[in-house]
Amino acid sequence: YSDLMNWIGTGKILGIPFLIIFFVILFAIAWFVLNRSKFGRYTYAAGGNEIATRYSGINSRLTGISAYALSGFTAALSGIMLSCFTRQAVATQASGYDGNVLVMLTAGGVSMAGGEGSITGVLFGMLLIGIINNAMILLGINPIYQDMVQGILIVAAVALDVYSKRKQLRIKHK
Repeated sequence: YSDLMNWIGTGKILGIPFLIIFFVILFAIAWFVLNRSKFGRYTYAAGGNEIATRYSGINSRLTGISAYALSGFTAALSGIMLSCFTRQAVATQASGYDGNVLVMLTAGGVSMAGGEGSITGVLFGMLLIGIINNAMILLGINPIYQDMVQGILIVAAVALDVYSKRKQLRIKHK
């Protein structure tokens, strides 16, 4: 285990953990790309309606491939940061995190149908779910029930998303 990896996982700059600084920088880049760049607009458009995006002259296939490649890169980066933080590299180290991510995304307002959501909403979803998970741990709630609460939150968030979409459709058709 190298000194660099140890510092990445536990090092501080001006008293602030490096991983938090790295997260803030990555968040700022993601916010800028999604809200202020052509790629971000194309990504939202392709996620909302791929056929309409194609008819408007945007290469939705390239946009989708680029979004998946960027997603894979950030997932690999997250794995490296997690390995540095825990000081171990195990293939199954992050198994089970997918449920947390889904809950954070849906709680943050990301539509499972695509094309809607914001990086700021995801940040608030992360904070909300982080607080709920920490509270359940501090209260000594059995991990089985913690998973059940996450499942209920996913179902509630998706149901709220579907309900709000149907309500919007009813308003448009009146």
